Amino acid sequence: MKRHFRLNAYCYLVDGLSKGCIYNVSTGDMISIDEDKLNLLNKCESNIPLDRITDTELGFLDTLVGMSVGMYYETPMYVERFYVGQHPAVEMVAPSNYAVGNAFIELDTMCNFDCVFCKEGDNTLFRKTGCKRWARNEGSTIRDIDQWKDILGQLAKLNCQQVTFVGGEPFLQFSLMEKLLAHAKAQGIYRVLIYTNGSLLNDEILECIKKYNAELNVQVLGSNDDTYRKITGVSEMHSKVLDNVSLLASDNVRYTLTFLVNRLNENEIEDAYALYSPFTNPNRIRLEFLYPLPHNDFYSTKFLGLMYDKTSSFGKVDVNSFCHHAKYHNCYGHQLGITAEGDILPCIMSRKLVLGNVRKNDIVSILKDSDYEQYQKLTKDEIDKCKQCSYRYGCFDCRALEMSATDYLKGLEYCNLKSALRSDEVLEDLVSI
Repeated sequence: MKRHFRLNAYCYLVDGLSKGCIYNVSTGDMISIDEDKLNLLNKCESNIPLDRITDTELGFLDTLVGMSVGMYYETPMYVERFYVGQHPAVEMVAPSNYAVGNAFIELDTMCNFDCVFCKEGDNTLFRKTGCKRWARNEGSTIRDIDQWKDILGQLAKLNCQQVTFVGGEPFLQFSLMEKLLAHAKAQGIYRVLIYTNGSLLNDEILECIKKYNAELNVQVLGSNDDTYRKITGVSEMHSKVLDNVSLLASDNVRYTLTFLVNRLNENEIEDAYALYSPFTNPNRIRLEFLYPLPHNDFYSTKFLGLMYDKTSSFGKVDVNSFCHHAKYHNCYGHQLGITAEGDILPCIMSRKLVLGNVRKNDIVSILKDSDYEQYQKLTKDEIDKCKQCSYRYGCFDCRALEMSATDYLKGLEYCNLKSALRSDEVLEDLVSI
């Protein structure tokens, strides 16, 4: 008898202002539902009997049963949801968790390129995580290998599983990096990722990368030498980068390619894909952008829509990611950035949010005595324009970029789903029934 209906244990119902979303953490699907269906499911989740259900509503519930999203019951039923990690009720009285899953380390801000949109010493942020020639005080960069080794040791004790080296161009400090790669491996940090422009790769560097099983994220700026010269000020550089990427493929080095889209290369993306696709799986080629705010003349008007397209950041939402995003910020949560001068940040791109400095205190003391916990627990439920969106646990949020655009920690600019807050507008949904 179809007396009661409940969503299955691996399905979460999330309310929005004018619609809802069912997160099936078994399949990873996000299922969008309108306001009427949301109200019906909220009643079902409260074990209200299906006494006066319409044929249309029954058909909707039958569809969910067919999708293995829910079940009918003869009596009221308690369904305990799948959960990963410490339950929120326990976490309220438990000690703070200072585990760091991923640490971004900036060995230097120097670069061998002189990109027109990345002026040295300019702290204005126009992009997500990647290279930038941040302002720095002369002589303040950490050069002492023992100090960097101590930092890696502290991170390892915090259960750090990944270290990501960024710049500037990290391979300008190859001698230092080689020693740190060896030390990271000795400390049990099993994954190392290096952001690079790809121009300095050679046999010695490739042997080191393979020896320590590191991965590369190679930034591509165009499809020909002329575009590279206009952007970087360096001649014949695209040919060099393309040759080096072909070496990565032949040497079986793990790497991802990132095309940084801007006004000077916006018409070359298809050509760049055609050039680089033979060397890697197309799924490992991604687009990143220069963003327009607060004031940037080099962003691509052609790709402006994609910069605001939150659905492009949607992915499969498993139980681990759902539970993490419900408790922690997708970027600030259990992540740190360490600048070349030793500043500790919740994100390497959030330069205004300095928590402390490793030259003065150890990392644990900095985390305890700062706003670190506030940042890592800055979920979408804390962000005004996100907390009323039912998709909030399924999209990626770059706080550093949003803060740069709005001058507000909880601001939101780059989102086409802000219309979800208006009941008279309809969104193009990922999965809709």
